[in-house]
Amino acid sequence: MDSERRTLGLWSFPEGRFLRSFDLGDRGATYWFGFSVDGERLLTSTSVVTGQGRGLQVEVRSWPVDGGEPRLLASLDLPLSSTFVDTKVDPTGTHLSWADGRKVFVARLEGRTPRLESATWVEHEHAIKGHFFDNTGRRMATADAAGVIRVWSLERDQPELMRTLRGERGEGSTRIAFDPSGSILAGKGGILWDLAERPEIEPLRVRRSGNSGHALAFDPTGKWLVTSTLWTSVSLWSLAGEYPRILRGHQEAVKGVAFTPDGERLVSSSYDGSVRVWPLARASGEGASVLYHAEGVEPYGLAMAPDGSFVVVGTIVGRVMVLPLDHGPTRELKGFTGVIMAIDVGPHSRLVAVGSGAYIREEAVVRVWNLESEESLTLDAGDGKAIRGLEFTGDGDLWVRSGSKLRRWRLDWEQPSIVDDVDLSQSPFASDTLSDLDPDGPRALFWRGDRLWIRDLRTHESRELTARVGSDDWYSLAADGEIV
Repeated sequence: MDSERRTLGLWSFPEGRFLRSFDLGDRGATYWFGFSVDGERLLTSTSVVTGQGRGLQVEVRSWPVDGGEPRLLASLDLPLSSTFVDTKVDPTGTHLSWADGRKVFVARLEGRTPRLESATWVEHEHAIKGHFFDNTGRRMATADAAGVIRVWSLERDQPELMRTLRGERGEGSTRIAFDPSGSILAGKGGILWDLAERPEIEPLRVRRSGNSGHALAFDPTGKWLVTSTLWTSVSLWSLAGEYPRILRGHQEAVKGVAFTPDGERLVSSSYDGSVRVWPLARASGEGASVLYHAEGVEPYGLAMAPDGSFVVVGTIVGRVMVLPLDHGPTRELKGFTGVIMAIDVGPHSRLVAVGSGAYIREEAVVRVWNLESEESLTLDAGDGKAIRGLEFTGDGDLWVRSGSKLRRWRLDWEQPSIVDDVDLSQSPFASDTLSDLDPDGPRALFWRGDRLWIRDLRTHESRELTARVGSDDWYSLAADGEIV
């Protein structure tokens, strides 16, 4: 075949067998092609300069994959001065679209004839950089040079705006894709918008690399998203499970978070002075409620009651509040004036333990309150070291971490006593960092550099975990209550 003629080749996979070629002619350029939703036709858009450079003719054809001559679906004549982007047909062969300047035009296809005279259009504030149909032909996404993406319903003759999204500047048609169901839209940078979610829900960004999302595509099942970088890397992302959500509302950094035991709500505390409760059911339609707010009184510690009925919050000025999640009356536990460093709630949601002492040596103690009897007691090891961690055991004892010591207290209300005393500065714990504690083990998770150990605090038997992570890749570690 003449080398000057343009062709497309069709191959069968996974056999890698060549099936046929499509002769696009000896003039013009093909900027877009795609398959029909049933896979039986190939759709192409070819642009040809005509009239001695005075005009632009765009031809859209449908090619039978199993052989035969193409069918001309539409022919557009545009002035050469137009800022034409490209022409597309949706996979069902229902709509024809083309972009020119800040507008995207949409015409219905009836048989072999597009209704160009009745074409409608949608408009952006900036030049259109790309437009894309979903597989059903009922939705279209348009993107402009400023990174604004709009999703339109094509159920009626005039497209209706469904959603306005903020993507990255310079979004192109090859960097927008609907998943097969039409409910998820992917954009440059690996951003995923769930179109079934409320508009205020933040999208998921599957990769934050500056070069990510140079090209992207969904697999036919909708379970995988493929993204590429500007250079040589291709990443495959699983979308089979429910993807993360971002909850926004706090005005300052979030200090503490805790789930309710049923997993249906999340409680968060922030330096903006507020404690918020977030419903996590996607269909609830509810936003966060403010459980507590005090200007200039920053919540610092946060602990959830095991029965999920309340949280305990400490502040930087020594205030300790018991906050019922049903928004009942707040109860304040008094005894500190300095920063609350650690909080825990006992196994029956009856005891609350609080530690301090970061800046006030005299407050380097633990106070324990019985919420039912309103009794309280003070645990003082006498070393003046700030309390850094508290963990109740299942039988009501309390582990206290202060300085290099980890002590277990028996909470006898007449005469509390220390029944275990572990010196973390001595072998075999020296040079290791305690990350998390299983109080009933008693076992602890330690790390040093890129190595992890689980140690029995009584027998000193240890087991190194085989998985390793570079020490520059983490900040902290945690384990659930069953360290195995």
